[in-house]
Amino acid sequence: MGIKSKVLITNFITYLVYMFIAIASVAFIIRTQLTQAAQQENKVIVESIGTVILQDFLKFERTVSYLSQEQGVMNFLENPSIENYDQVGITVGNALAGSDDYDFAYVLDTEGLTLFSTDPSILYNNYDFRPYFQSAIEGNITISSAIGVTTNEPGFYASAPVFETIDGNRSIIGVVVIKFRPELLFDTIEQSDLDNVSINDISLADSNGLIFETNDEDQLYKTVGLPSISTIAKIEDFQLLNSNRLQYLNYNKAQEFIEQRKEGYMQVDEEGDTNLSSSIFKIPGFNYYVFSQFNFGDYGSALQNILLLVVGMVPLILMIGAFITSRIISRQVDFFDKFLSSLQSALNNKAKLVLDTDNVDLKLTQDAYNNFVESYHQSNKDSQADEEVTDVKNEIEELKKKNQRLTEQLQETEKFSNEISTLLKNNKKEED
Repeated sequence: MGIKSKVLITNFITYLVYMFIAIASVAFIIRTQLTQAAQQENKVIVESIGTVILQDFLKFERTVSYLSQEQGVMNFLENPSIENYDQVGITVGNALAGSDDYDFAYVLDTEGLTLFSTDPSILYNNYDFRPYFQSAIEGNITISSAIGVTTNEPGFYASAPVFETIDGNRSIIGVVVIKFRPELLFDTIEQSDLDNVSINDISLADSNGLIFETNDEDQLYKTVGLPSISTIAKIEDFQLLNSNRLQYLNYNKAQEFIEQRKEGYMQVDEEGDTNLSSSIFKIPGFNYYVFSQFNFGDYGSALQNILLLVVGMVPLILMIGAFITSRIISRQVDFFDKFLSSLQSALNNKAKLVLDTDNVDLKLTQDAYNNFVESYHQSNKDSQADEEVTDVKNEIEELKKKNQRLTEQLQETEKFSNEISTLLKNNKKEED
């Protein structure tokens, strides 16, 4: 495998890794933005709906309070005669004339027995177990919700005590109750600008966390989360449901918030499930909570579409990136090949390197190499001169040796000549 192929493959893998890191980062950013947007949207929704429902509850209280102070009601409770029965019917009819948000109204004595009702089906039934009666008989105006044990229909029950004043002393002589229709939440959404907002599962729950209104029928009459033992006991004792088979959702931290009757707004993320989150708003002055839940898994489709778009673009981006990079690398490799060829030629010829480039690093390499070549040639010249001097010295030494040998031969010859001369002289003397 050539250097170009290796570089290209390495670069492609690097691009791929970076691209997946980018996709993960984009997914995280998108999820964070969606989370914040969803939380803010749900906060606006629950607070807006809660504020509108608050006005409805205040209207319910005003209506039942007004009715409890009507003389015809007090006269009937003091003397529940047929004449007063007819009169209280007229009084209730006049008080509720023009109102279409209630089902019926009725009057209870201090024992919880129904003495009067615009719905004959509940007449003479006892409702002393209901929280609206227990609270009103203690002197409170209250609103509660339940499924009717007689009518089997859900509703909001507004109740108020009826007082009698004798010699300046006030005493409770009965309770007035008005049952309002349960479509409160839906009416609020339809009559407000919230129908233009993307609303998830949204509910209205009582102080037990029991959902009496919701846009998700699967959650109706279930508690927000796992209720405490005392809450289960209250739901059973008050007979709020027409079944003892209590079911609950998985928003346990939200259920705790409701059971503790905390005030204001709270955004809750459930433990163990990062997708489950909820917004809760307590309606001021009332033990009711607007509860909006959202599952971030629902946002998965939007996130998935975005990621699919990004992932679909990955091959194209990688191909473009790989093509551009390969062109750049090919040019660089070709240029490097030419540089190596020039360098190899210069080395073979022991010549200077001349590059046609503006690259600073290559210019520095060229200068360094040329300095090396000059040093090399100068070193060769010095070496040749040294060799010549050495040769002359060797020749002089050789000549000295030859001269020495000649001198020695000359001396021997001179010595021999002297010996011959001496011998000749001695012979001549003998002959004489």
